[in-house]
Parts: sequence; C-alpha cells; structure tokens
Amino acid sequence: MSHIEFRLVGLEDGKEVLSEPLSFELLSTLVSYYPDAQKSQTLFKLASKHPSAEVRLQVAGKNKIDEETCQTLINDEAIVVLKNIVSNAIFKETATLEILKKYVEFDKDLAEAIAYDIESYKVADILNLAEFIASNKDPSVVARLAGNSRAPKKVLRDLLNHSDPLVSERASESLR
Repeated sequence: MSHIEFRLVGLEDGKEVLSEPLSFELLSTLVSYYPDAQKSQTLFKLASKHPSAEVRLQVAGKNKIDEETCQTLINDEAIVVLKNIVSNAIFKETATLEILKKYVEFDKDLAEAIAYDIESYKVADILNLAEFIASNKDPSVVARLAGNSRAPKKVLRDLLNHSDPLVSERASESLR
C-alpha cells in the first residue's frame, strides 16, 4: 500500500513558505466541510485510505464519491464507516445482495439501517433481501423492516403472523 500524507501548504508569491502535516483530526474536519462535489473526488479517494476511521467516516458520508472510493469503504473494517456507507447514494446504486446480506449478519445497527431503507438499494433483489431480514433472530431488526411501508408487501403480509407482537403490529400499520 502506498504512503499518503496530507499537508497544509502555504504559498507566498508562488513560493512555498509553509508545509505542515495535518493531523487526523484536522483532516477529518476538512473532509467534513469539503464540498460534496465531483471536483472533490480526488481528495475523497485519498482520504478513504487514511488509517483513521474518523477520516474515512467523513468520506463515507459524501455522496459524490466515485465507485472506486465506495468500494474501498465497502470493505472497511470500522463499523462507524460502514454505518455511514449504507446511507451513501453511490452505495445504494451499487450494493449487491451479497454485500447487503453480509452487513445484515455483521451488525444489528447496519441491519436496521438497511431494513429501514430497503427499497433504495438499486442492484440487489429487494424481495430476497427483505425475506432474509425477516428471518433475522433479532426482533428489533425485523420490526424495523415491518415498519417500512415501502418494503415488499408479500414480506409485510408474512410478518403479520410474526411471534413478536410489535413486529406484527408494525407490519399491519405498514400495510394500511
């Protein structure tokens, strides 16, 4: 892996007069406030490889990242980064059923976030994903799916008979 260094550079009359390394905290703040625009993709791509999860978390919250940067973040090991990436517009356009199922199995909060927004994942088989989430052992995950009126109606109807009363109640409300 290549070594990437972020620096604050100041020029006076075209001559470099300041060159200081940026801390992870300053870089995180910079990425947070940097315009979420296509012209920012180079910074976001480099920052997605930073060792600090705080920096990568900020990149995951940007919707103008390219697919390569998104792919880097999809494979991140930090849960805080993954929690941001599941809401990312590029992720929603490219996430496969395999990746989404892996996330649902990996963490309850990720599973709930995916269940809440299930209809927005463009590539994945939503019915298959909804059935997978509906079979989750944690009723709070299933309740999040049941409370999503945009979830597949077949799955919501099946959840009317769920053993947890809150899940069946939310499914009933979603079907109204």
